[in-house]
Amino acid sequence: GYLGYAVMRPVGGAPVGRVMLAIPPGFEGVTCFGAETVNLFGENLKVTGTPFMAQDAQLLRCAHAALWVVARHHHLEFKTQRLLPSAVVNAVPLESAAGRTVPSPGLTVNQMSTAATRLGLPPLVYDVNRLPPGESIQRIACRYLNSGLPVIVAGGGHAFVLVGYRRELQGTPDERIAFIRQDDEVGPYQVVPDFEFDDYSPWAYLIVPLPPKLYVAGEEAEMVGRAWLRQLMTPEGATPVDYAYRTTAIRSNDYKAELLDRGVPAAQAAVLRRAPMSRWIWVVEAVDRSLRSAGVPAVIAEAVIDATDHARDRRPIGWRLPGSTTVIAPDTAKFRTATASSPAAPVRYVRGR
Repeated sequence: GYLGYAVMRPVGGAPVGRVMLAIPPGFEGVTCFGAETVNLFGENLKVTGTPFMAQDAQLLRCAHAALWVVARHHHLEFKTQRLLPSAVVNAVPLESAAGRTVPSPGLTVNQMSTAATRLGLPPLVYDVNRLPPGESIQRIACRYLNSGLPVIVAGGGHAFVLVGYRRELQGTPDERIAFIRQDDEVGPYQVVPDFEFDDYSPWAYLIVPLPPKLYVAGEEAEMVGRAWLRQLMTPEGATPVDYAYRTTAIRSNDYKAELLDRGVPAAQAAVLRRAPMSRWIWVVEAVDRSLRSAGVPAVIAEAVIDATDHARDRRPIGWRLPGSTTVIAPDTAKFRTATASSPAAPVRYVRGR
């Protein structure tokens, strides 16, 4: 029954410090979470959720709090260094903008990007007004949220952290993405029903701090995986099936470990488990929309992309189709395909929650 903790500051105007609360009922769309164990009077108590901190409006502003939330999540989920708020403050380059450390006037996007890099989480920064062709805020943010990687949003003079999303009104013309965020000025686990009519609209930048070994951007991985899967699953002269595509970054060891639990047949899972892979990979899944709306396993096929792949030679290192699994030998670049005795049924998402 342990629900978490909140550290209170002796500051009347900004009393809420570090917080870790369990994900409340109705917020199953939270994808960025980790487990923390605290000791109270000799008892080890465990809480699973997303870290939260409110700004103190002096040393820490909203941008500092957002960076701390992301760094703390990476510590809990990916075992990076545990950082104090002072480490975030010290990582900010003051020479790149006017202002004092105390009281802080807030941070620019460039300062936030540099600070994230100095904290060991080099970010991708997306200018919402200059997104890659065919991309949108929802598509870009959801790929990283699928991966358990929080997304910082800057806009409306504020910065906050997206930690999940959910699909509302599925299967209807009004289907939409509702984001879940940590807003240091409001509280943890806030739902954003429509980002275009948010209190902080228009959203101007998406800042995605990433592990150092995750080089390939989510939209690039999806473009490669989608193209290969469409070609592999479309007979010559036929029209490609209009699948949805879901893209997720995951550590390869975790991907291999969950194959059977997702429903991947043992013979196909064995081929993928023996394949050499980089530490971080992108998995692009072809998803049947009708099965997804029905709430049942909906992944028809998937392609695996090396997250450290060379920019001039993007291609999958393996893929799984209903009737076969193929991996590429890293030294010879030759394909090795294992054919299944019968087509596999649809399986669950990578990192499905």
